[in-house]
Amino acid sequence: MNRGRFIVDDVFRGGDKHSNHGDSVGWMMRHMVVRIRRQYRDVPIIIRMDSSFFDQKIFQLCEQQDIGYICGGNIRSYASACNNRSWDE
Repeated sequence: MNRGRFIVDDVFRGGDKHSNHGDSVGWMMRHMVVRIRRQYRDVPIIIRMDSSFFDQKIFQLCEQQDIGYICGGNIRSYASACNNRSWDE
């Protein structure tokens, strides 16, 4: 997690691990939201994530924590997983 050019929290993983491996992202988000809210109370928190964090569990955690999120993702793979014919290029 970074804020601007500053690294706020990080996890070192082996080269064979995906950036969203395990529960470290969820743990970090819970931990940092508590710390931010302790200092700044009602400030809006918005997390920006790249496509490697396009995960429904992370989105649900953001909503439970009442934090905003922006995430890029591969909409084609999501649409095909929905198995819905209303999706079209």
